[in-house]
Amino acid sequence: MKNYLLSLMVVSFVFVSCGGGGKSGEAANDSTNVASAKASTTQEYDLTANGIPVVVTGPVGAEIIKGIGNSESEGLKIVNYVVQKDLFKLDVTYTTGSEFTAEELMNDAKELAKEEEGFVEIVSEETNGFIYKIKTEEGDDFNFYYLLLKDGNPIEFESGLNMENYTLDQIKALLEAAKIAK
Repeated sequence: MKNYLLSLMVVSFVFVSCGGGGKSGEAANDSTNVASAKASTTQEYDLTANGIPVVVTGPVGAEIIKGIGNSESEGLKIVNYVVQKDLFKLDVTYTTGSEFTAEELMNDAKELAKEEEGFVEIVSEETNGFIYKIKTEEGDDFNFYYLLLKDGNPIEFESGLNMENYTLDQIKALLEAAKIAK
């Protein structure tokens, strides 16, 4: 029951984040209801005070937790935080002092995804990111990578560590949160 409710929350987050409301075989919501639902289920989290110049949208009551990928060496600084609540775990990494291009970062992320144990396929791909599928003992698990450049520095978004497999819909919700980050 808990997983069912959590799945409903994630699906509604995708629906609200994507603007929801249009007719697609289901009853349409008017814009007032959609705006009201978004305001009551999501909020913005400004990571600037944590060293990452970005504002992300996540579920109300999410925590901002310092990630494990923080380091500084020879002019390269990496800051990593996770915005999380339940299965919503958005891993955000900001790097300064890197000379890698966006294309190189995307290619590296794809190679790392393909090297993951159980890698099956890249499910969908766009200019700044992709969703991929891996096979685990528990079944299919989906993950994503998304890249945002801010002042020439990369902000990388990924699905955070989770003890359960992510569904494709859950990953689409996390990817949508990354895409609307500002």
